Amino acid sequence: MSWILPEGVKSEFSKVLDVNLHHLSAQHHHGDVLLVLLHPMPLSSYMWVPVIQKLNGRVSCVAPDLLGFGLTGQQPGGYGVKRQVEVLCAWLHDILGNRSLVLVGHGVGSVVMHGVVAAFKDRVQSVAMYEGYLQPISQTSDLGLPMEQLYHVIKKSSLYETVVVENFMMDQFLALISEGRLSSEDIEVYRSAHLTEDSRRVFLDILIQMMSYSQEGEFSSTIAKGLDAYQDARIKKVLMYSMPGLISGLLQLDQFRRSYPSVVIAEVGEGSFLAPVFSSDLFVKSIMKELLSQKSTMG
Repeated sequence: MSWILPEGVKSEFSKVLDVNLHHLSAQHHHGDVLLVLLHPMPLSSYMWVPVIQKLNGRVSCVAPDLLGFGLTGQQPGGYGVKRQVEVLCAWLHDILGNRSLVLVGHGVGSVVMHGVVAAFKDRVQSVAMYEGYLQPISQTSDLGLPMEQLYHVIKKSSLYETVVVENFMMDQFLALISEGRLSSEDIEVYRSAHLTEDSRRVFLDILIQMMSYSQEGEFSSTIAKGLDAYQDARIKKVLMYSMPGLISGLLQLDQFRRSYPSVVIAEVGEGSFLAPVFSSDLFVKSIMKELLSQKSTMG
């Protein structure tokens, strides 16, 4: 399915390692910063279109489709976090040049972001987590209560049956996070990437890693690497919020703030998992004010 994009938002493919990686972009040719927007599950780079459109001409911005999502699509090498980080880092090595990195991680995109920050620590100017994973996961109670409840729902039958055969992430979870506010055309864009059982295995792979509750597993160890990198005082750290709690509960947010006392709190509007879509003006305002300033903080 082709995407209908507004003027100023480009759809491009890059061959990196053995992956034909798709990304959306808006370019500002004289800037010294590259802004990278990383989407949550079960969405894709398409969710960032309103943000990219408003950033056009103000900063060079890219939003990749993670492996198995959007137009990057199915991959024979699997969809684990380690593989996601490996491909994204190789891609950034190709396109970054002399620029500094600014990253926004949303949901599973925040986990991949943690791995990227660990690999590019000396090139990262600032990072933002929106409804992101802020600590390694050792049990379901490490998450926000709504996500914990969702895990119990999808585990009532086999994980494979629920997310691959019954298509829980598209048929139920997407409706939950969109609150009935996405247009039928937008929903079709997201659904079109996961029409077959094979294309829905990305959900299975990521959820199995997420729910292993192993500190040494790819999911939690990647988060831990990012948390260690954030000790670098040069990296500005921002918590963007509208309604905290779906992924990281208030205790996790408070713990993150205690670990990095100078973390910036940036409100991005109405309470919604899809604030970048529904409150794109405020989201862009927060990006410009909190992430793209040259001010660093002591963490």
